[in-house]
Amino acid sequence: TYPYGDTYEPGVCIDAAWLEAHGRTAMDVTDTASRSCHGTVPPFDQVYDLSGSVTEWQGVCYDQDEVGWLCLLSGSPSGESPARECKGFVASTALRNVEPDVGFRCCAGPAAW
Repeated sequence: TYPYGDTYEPGVCIDAAWLEAHGRTAMDVTDTASRSCHGTVPPFDQVYDLSGSVTEWQGVCYDQDEVGWLCLLSGSPSGESPARECKGFVASTALRNVEPDVGFRCCAGPAAW
Protein backbone atom coordinates (compact mmCIF):
# COMPACT_ATOMS: atom_id res chain seq x y z
CA THR A 1 0.00 0.00 0.00
CA TYR A 2 2.89 2.36 0.83
CA PRO A 3 6.45 2.13 -0.57
CA TYR A 4 7.74 0.67 2.73
CA GLY A 5 4.83 -1.63 3.66
CA ASP A 6 1.11 -2.02 4.24
CA THR A 7 0.74 0.12 7.37
CA TYR A 8 0.98 3.90 7.29
CA GLU A 9 3.83 5.31 9.40
CA PRO A 10 3.79 9.12 9.83
CA GLY A 11 7.07 10.80 8.93
CA VAL A 12 8.63 7.93 6.98
CA CYS A 13 7.90 9.62 3.64
CA ILE A 14 7.48 13.35 3.08
CA ASP A 15 4.10 14.02 4.66
CA ALA A 16 2.61 16.42 7.22
CA ALA A 17 4.59 14.79 10.07
CA TRP A 18 7.86 15.02 8.08
CA LEU A 19 7.26 18.66 7.20
CA GLU A 20 6.41 19.53 10.80
CA ALA A 21 9.67 17.96 12.00
CA HIS A 22 11.96 19.20 9.19
CA GLY A 23 10.27 22.22 7.58
CA ARG A 24 9.12 22.82 3.99
CA THR A 25 12.68 22.96 2.68
CA ALA A 26 12.87 19.24 3.50
CA MET A 27 10.68 18.56 0.45
CA ASP A 28 13.93 18.40 -1.54
CA VAL A 29 14.46 14.74 -2.42
CA THR A 30 17.96 15.02 -3.89
CA ASP A 31 19.67 13.48 -0.84
CA THR A 32 18.33 9.95 -0.44
CA ALA A 33 21.15 8.53 1.71
CA SER A 34 19.27 9.16 4.96
CA ARG A 35 15.75 8.52 3.62
CA SER A 36 13.59 5.69 4.93
CA CYS A 37 10.91 6.14 2.23
CA HIS A 38 11.83 3.32 -0.16
CA GLY A 39 10.71 -0.09 -1.25
CA THR A 40 11.52 -3.16 0.82
CA VAL A 41 11.97 -5.87 -1.83
CA PRO A 42 14.85 -5.82 -4.37
CA PRO A 43 15.19 -4.09 -6.77
CA PHE A 44 12.62 -1.65 -5.31
CA ASP A 45 14.61 -1.29 -2.09
CA GLN A 46 16.81 1.09 -4.10
CA VAL A 47 13.87 3.25 -5.26
CA TYR A 48 13.33 6.21 -2.93
CA ASP A 49 10.55 8.75 -2.32
CA LEU A 50 7.73 7.17 -4.34
CA SER A 51 5.21 8.68 -1.95
CA GLY A 52 4.83 12.18 -0.55
CA SER A 53 6.43 15.50 -1.54
CA VAL A 54 4.05 16.18 -4.46
CA THR A 55 0.58 15.29 -5.62
CA GLU A 56 1.16 13.54 -8.94
CA TRP A 57 -0.57 14.02 -12.27
CA GLN A 58 -1.90 10.73 -13.62
CA GLY A 59 -2.43 9.81 -17.27
CA VAL A 60 -6.19 9.65 -16.72
CA CYS A 61 -8.17 12.61 -18.04
CA TYR A 62 -11.79 13.10 -19.04
CA ASP A 63 -13.87 15.86 -20.61
CA GLN A 64 -16.17 17.62 -18.16
CA ASP A 65 -18.58 19.76 -20.20
CA GLU A 66 -18.75 22.75 -17.86
CA VAL A 67 -15.06 23.01 -16.95
CA GLY A 68 -13.16 21.30 -19.78
CA TRP A 69 -10.64 18.50 -19.32
CA LEU A 70 -10.01 17.17 -15.81
CA CYS A 71 -7.13 14.86 -14.84
CA LEU A 72 -6.75 12.59 -11.84
CA LEU A 73 -4.12 13.20 -9.15
CA SER A 74 -2.62 10.81 -6.57
CA GLY A 75 -0.11 10.68 -3.73
CA SER A 76 -0.88 13.81 -1.74
CA PRO A 77 1.88 14.83 0.71
CA SER A 78 -0.73 16.12 3.16
CA GLY A 79 -4.08 14.94 4.43
CA GLU A 80 -5.06 11.61 5.93
CA SER A 81 -3.03 8.44 5.36
CA PRO A 82 -5.22 6.98 2.54
CA ALA A 83 -4.37 10.06 0.46
CA ARG A 84 -0.73 8.97 0.46
CA GLU A 85 -1.31 5.40 -0.67
CA CYS A 86 0.53 4.47 -3.84
CA LYS A 87 -2.62 3.10 -5.47
CA GLY A 88 -5.17 5.77 -4.63
CA PHE A 89 -6.45 8.74 -6.57
CA VAL A 90 -7.07 11.71 -4.29
CA ALA A 91 -8.52 14.39 -6.53
CA SER A 92 -9.00 15.72 -10.02
CA THR A 93 -8.06 19.12 -11.38
CA ALA A 94 -8.25 21.07 -14.62
CA LEU A 95 -5.72 19.97 -17.22
CA ARG A 96 -4.12 23.43 -17.34
CA ASN A 97 -4.10 23.98 -13.57
CA VAL A 98 -0.80 25.02 -11.95
CA GLU A 99 -0.13 24.41 -8.26
CA PRO A 100 3.20 24.43 -6.36
CA ASP A 101 2.68 20.94 -4.85
CA VAL A 102 1.36 19.22 -8.01
CA GLY A 103 3.86 17.70 -10.41
CA PHE A 104 5.50 14.65 -11.89
CA ARG A 105 7.58 12.03 -10.13
CA CYS A 106 10.72 11.28 -12.11
CA CYS A 107 13.01 8.32 -11.59
CA ALA A 108 16.59 7.78 -12.69
CA GLY A 109 19.03 4.94 -12.38
CA PRO A 110 22.49 5.30 -10.87
CA ALA A 111 24.92 7.38 -12.89
CA ALA A 112 27.32 5.36 -15.04
CA TRP A 113 30.94 6.27 -14.37
